[in-house]
Amino acid sequence: MIENMKLTDIEHHFINVNQLHRIHVIEAGNRQGPCVVFMHGGPGSGVNEKLINYLDCEHYHVLLIDQRGCGLSAPCGELSDNNLDALISDIEVVRQHFGIDRWSVTAGSWGSLLALCYAIEQPEKIDALVLRGCFLGRASEIEWLYTPDGASRYYPDIWEKFVEQCPANDVDGILTYYQTNLNNPNEKVRWEAACRWLAWASISMGDGSTLLSVVQQDREGLIAKAKIMCHFIINRCFLPSENYILTHLTSVQNIPMWIIHGREDVICLPLTAWQLCHEHGNANLTFLEKVGHSPVDVAMTDALRNCFEELKNLT
Repeated sequence: MIENMKLTDIEHHFINVNQLHRIHVIEAGNRQGPCVVFMHGGPGSGVNEKLINYLDCEHYHVLLIDQRGCGLSAPCGELSDNNLDALISDIEVVRQHFGIDRWSVTAGSWGSLLALCYAIEQPEKIDALVLRGCFLGRASEIEWLYTPDGASRYYPDIWEKFVEQCPANDVDGILTYYQTNLNNPNEKVRWEAACRWLAWASISMGDGSTLLSVVQQDREGLIAKAKIMCHFIINRCFLPSENYILTHLTSVQNIPMWIIHGREDVICLPLTAWQLCHEHGNANLTFLEKVGHSPVDVAMTDALRNCFEELKNLT
């Protein structure tokens, strides 16, 4: 086991990306070292710097972006001008703001989709991709999460509570119900919907019986998190086509890629990582036994740290 790292020399930056949105960026580590940018998951989760414990800040210059409406970015939970193209554009704004020529990208879950879409558009700006628990936004992956025939089979008790007030049990009906309630003018309705939504989302951390961190955060932030996640999922992540990432990997085949995936990941199935590796043709895929989707699993942290130790020899 490798000892967890902590971000050092932290600075907070706020960048206006248009007239409405201002994004929050954490800068840390060695400003003279090779740069690594982190894409958080969710969508909507925001950066939790305590989870970025696999980067050697004595070596790497680290940037962590709160995506639009997330974390300390403002306006909190804003859905207008908040889509995949906008987030990709923001990444380039951040790169240019800090004067970075090339950088490596690390991400997990939803963040891996964002990282891959960015890489497809800007391959010449990327030294390497280090991904965890991959998600590609395809209909099959969304249906796995939001129908009675997918992840719900592993957590039937949590699923029952998630859908007990929904008028329909198909993916469109469930997502429409939550979209409506998460945007309801009544704060009580929004809060109750957010609690149910996030309780289901918490199964990704391997603990579907508790709503992780709800008591530790303010209502506005949690409602925003649920709103943004539902917004992206109901819009199929704003991808241009169903199989967009796998059919556009030719532009990133020369970028070194590490993929770490838990063998017991119920949220983002190992098959997704396998397909991504197969289509890329030059990726390093590691399946971790007895590991799920959680980024805080010790084995996951060790594996990601090892990737960045290997990367030191390439940058």
